[in-house]
Amino acid sequence: MKRFLLLTLTLASIQTSADAEVKWKGYTFGDYFYVASGSQEKRNGFQIRRIYITMNKKWDDTWSGRVRLEANDAGFGAGEKMNTAIKDAYFNYKKSGRSLVAGLSATPTWSFTESVWGYRSIEKTIMDLNKIGSSRDLGVLFETPLDSNGKVKATFMFGNGNSNKSETNNDKKGYVRLDIAPS
Repeated sequence: MKRFLLLTLTLASIQTSADAEVKWKGYTFGDYFYVASGSQEKRNGFQIRRIYITMNKKWDDTWSGRVRLEANDAGFGAGEKMNTAIKDAYFNYKKSGRSLVAGLSATPTWSFTESVWGYRSIEKTIMDLNKIGSSRDLGVLFETPLDSNGKVKATFMFGNGNSNKSETNNDKKGYVRLDIAPS
């Protein structure tokens, strides 16, 4: 049986707005770990689990966009360099409660679950840990309310099905999600 101590800390949280229409945001998740028993007994160290640097741009009431860069640790005890990637790069057209997103954006797979869980700095959701779908895909996403109160919403996405990796085949992936919020 392994016993270890893991302290998670948000090391930095920065948000600036030099221009009212461009917003920069960044945050970092860092950990200190100490393994008290097991095969790697008495190991300890610091790690930066994840770094986000985000730029949001709003052109007007209907058009906006986002570019987010991500760096993350290769894994607990992996001893490798941090991986870097583009997490988001999209344009968003929003009008009358409907949204059309084109580019590298969040998928409808488990974004709802993550918004409910809301503790990404502590741990991934169960769906994310078990690799059920991907958080990002390159494609086109359409979201629309299905009732006048906005309590029923449908999301459709057509994408590469390859997350934020380059295209490797001719196959594509379709996503559909129906949200019902009765109260």
